[in-house]
Amino acid sequence: MPQRVRRRNRGYGHGILTGVQAARGEFVAFSHADMQCSPADVFRAYERLLAAPDPSRTLVKGKRSARDASASLVTNGMAVLASTVLLTPLTDINAQPKLFHRSHLARLTRPPDGFQFDLYVLYRARQAGLTLLTIPVVFGERVHGQSKSAFNILARYRTIWATITYIFKLRFGGAA
Repeated sequence: MPQRVRRRNRGYGHGILTGVQAARGEFVAFSHADMQCSPADVFRAYERLLAAPDPSRTLVKGKRSARDASASLVTNGMAVLASTVLLTPLTDINAQPKLFHRSHLARLTRPPDGFQFDLYVLYRARQAGLTLLTIPVVFGERVHGQSKSAFNILARYRTIWATITYIFKLRFGGAA
């Protein structure tokens, strides 16, 4: 039976963290609930994780394909910036799903409440020496809800700016 684990919306990151903390499995996963991502991708990620030499030290994430040029430009630009500033290779930071051993939750000591949560999860995984693997995924049209980070051009730029600022805080401001 589904459980409601949040009382008020404190942001994307807080919602995801609350959900994965309530999960009871050895491995935890998260993905968008708007059906932009196929739930089957979580099962493919799980198969990839179990095939890894050390599943408890592995994080599997999506890598989007078949995207338009402007979306790819923003995604790749953010990945290059984050990789350069944080001194660790990162790709397609906000692709879904993300799946990892529940022990990684203990490393998420100062997670952001907002949309930078995915970046934080990947950065902490890299800091801990986890292996990051990818599976190809296709993001379709959003079936439910609307984007809170890119519903108009101003919101999109605010999200981009907040992420850029967060990248520098992670590296120089002790946000991790």
